[in-house]
Amino acid sequence: MRKKIIGSIFFLFTCLLYSSANDSLIHRLIRRLDQLQLHHESYFPQGLFPSYQQYSTKEHPLKNDVNIFFTGLTAVTLKQLRPYLQQEDQIICDSIFQRIKIVAAKFKNRKGRNTYNFWPTDTLKLFSNTGVLKFVAGQKAIADDLDDTVAMLIVLDEPDSSIRSLHAFMQGFTNKKGISTKTALKGYENFDAYSTWFGKKMTVELDACILSNILGMIQTYDLEWTKADSASLDFLTKMVKQKDYVDHPDIMSVYYKTTPIILYHLSRLMSIKPIAPLEQYKKQLIDDAIQIYSTSNNLLDKMILRTALLRWGVSLPGELVITENIQDDIEHNDFNFFIGNVACAMPRYIAFPLFNSGLTRYYFYCPAYNDVLVLEYLILQKRFDERKPAN
Repeated sequence: MRKKIIGSIFFLFTCLLYSSANDSLIHRLIRRLDQLQLHHESYFPQGLFPSYQQYSTKEHPLKNDVNIFFTGLTAVTLKQLRPYLQQEDQIICDSIFQRIKIVAAKFKNRKGRNTYNFWPTDTLKLFSNTGVLKFVAGQKAIADDLDDTVAMLIVLDEPDSSIRSLHAFMQGFTNKKGISTKTALKGYENFDAYSTWFGKKMTVELDACILSNILGMIQTYDLEWTKADSASLDFLTKMVKQKDYVDHPDIMSVYYKTTPIILYHLSRLMSIKPIAPLEQYKKQLIDDAIQIYSTSNNLLDKMILRTALLRWGVSLPGELVITENIQDDIEHNDFNFFIGNVACAMPRYIAFPLFNSGLTRYYFYCPAYNDVLVLEYLILQKRFDERKPAN
């Protein structure tokens, strides 16, 4: 009996030490995000989190890239985590949100429409750092996109009426009658799901992660489902049923491209509220996430897989080691959450052969977003542990 009591005390003491260390790292990450937004190269407008792009292969240098994408994603994640932070850290988050609201206008549609662009709209952006490729693309700026728009409307606390108005507008930008896209995997061409872009002249692309983000908005705001919403869900359900997120992740998600990132997006969508067609494959998704985790060597990939599993109610045994060296281990990690493709704005007869060649790809990197992914995992793990029944 005495041994049992001593064992229980030791276990509780260990848990307290781990919890205290995690709380300290959570606070450090919040302060680091604040620092990254406030103190950076003058190249970046105030309010943005700096991000960088790299052409095609790791041999090419990183170059500064001014975009709202990573800033929007970081803020959306912070807004979801804010209720579980200490008051001091909530205040820092509120300051971060306020700075983003000021800079957001630089990325809003040039004609005043309530949509947002990846790059600034106050000056024409011809594929920054892409050299000769921008001339092949016809010297055109990319169109506003659904991913950035959905994120920014959430970050800016737009009223429900604005969300409903956007949803209605989105219905005009789908894979019309299943004949517009030429980049989808065979068997997926006929889904009248949402395209990535608001531009009528842009290549129609069906991306599983972007569709997950869009349906996440539908679920969060309890919007009435449309034909395009249902088609987008059918696209995701078929992908899961056929396990194409494992076999063909680079085609199922042309801008995110990896199985861990697709699983991360699916888990986030499914955590908002259950979606029956996806719930029936939950065990399969969990098993695949565990299998991929066991073979991964990248800290951030393992991190987002653990986050996905926590959302599905599974906590892997053992702890993922996160050192205090945030900048080297997390921010400079060899991890690309998003991959751009200049071919999206090229004439179709040029674009289609190039999409999967790698020649027109750009790899994007954001230290702050890496930090917030770690922050998200730490908080979800902490909440999971706190809900566990005592033995």
